[in-house]
Amino acid sequence: MLLQAVRRNPERFPSDFMFQLSNQELRF
Repeated sequence: MLLQAVRRNPERFPSDFMFQLSNQELRF
């Protein structure tokens, strides 16, 4: 799952990308 990969490697993802993911997470 993409979110798990992001949590394991947060330094690979810019903060704005993380913000978009968190917004998408809240919709589900």
